[in-house]
Amino acid sequence: MRFLEIQTLEDLCGLLGIPIDYLIETLLDPRYTQYSVPKSKDKFVKLAVPGIRIREIQRMLLPYLNVMNFYLGSSSSYAFMPSLDKGMKPRNIIENARQHCGKKFVMNIDFSHFFATITYERIKKLFSQMPFKFTEAVASVLTGIVCFEEKLPIGACTSPAISNLVCVEMDVELEIISYKERIIYTRYADDLTFSANRIFPSEFLKKVDTVIDSYGFILNESKFKIRNNKQKQVVTGIKVNEKPNLDREYIRRIRAILHNWKYKNFEDVIRKYYYLNIPITSETISTFIKSIEGKINYIGQVRGKQDSIFLKLKGQFSDCIR
Repeated sequence: MRFLEIQTLEDLCGLLGIPIDYLIETLLDPRYTQYSVPKSKDKFVKLAVPGIRIREIQRMLLPYLNVMNFYLGSSSSYAFMPSLDKGMKPRNIIENARQHCGKKFVMNIDFSHFFATITYERIKKLFSQMPFKFTEAVASVLTGIVCFEEKLPIGACTSPAISNLVCVEMDVELEIISYKERIIYTRYADDLTFSANRIFPSEFLKKVDTVIDSYGFILNESKFKIRNNKQKQVVTGIKVNEKPNLDREYIRRIRAILHNWKYKNFEDVIRKYYYLNIPITSETISTFIKSIEGKINYIGQVRGKQDSIFLKLKGQFSDCIR
């Protein structure tokens, strides 16, 4: 509650444990580093990684944002949700998909440039209204801490929590119109999913479009899909026709990587994995190994730890790192 009681910049700095001069000096020159990383073979994501000083300030602020996210975040939000209560069901990508299993119709909506559309003005407005009601000075400084180039940066630890807080009102509106039509709605970051056991009414689709547009988000038309249960229904990469499962292609790619890792040139395998022709360093190798291990563990989370495919891939991975 101390966070909500902030009235001055001195209160904010006292909460974060830093001098006010240090904070202002850091905000005047946050020193972000920008670069692109491959998302797929022909797509890249532009990251803005905060400098040491602003990153530390963001880390000091993050626990308070997480608490607010926990208490204010909508029940339909499943991404970046902190687990502050051990008795609560987990909210993650798998539970998000599970809500839509076994439905006759599943609709997927995706936003374009999600973080970039969460602007300085929108975040300042968030901090200026209930339940925060911060003063102009405090709201401006808090917004400056979490923004870069007038928008929410991909690369700052505070961005996920801020994105959820900004989306609360939109989530509530979408929950209300969905509930009235007996439709299930969930959001995982910029992936919105609706499911039902009947065709989505055209009037409902218009209302969804109106709500999203009113909050300034941009639909990615190429990723808008409505699938029936005779087709492959996918929610954030997880098949939901019957129970949470992964696409065969995902598992097939992991198998191919492990096979090539064992029998082919290791550096070529890494370059092909990252779609880059780069020098292979110890850091690159470490990142690659952690990535493959994470993907295999993810298969275990979705399919179950006793699943035969997971156990076989786990064994092959162990053989590769020996």
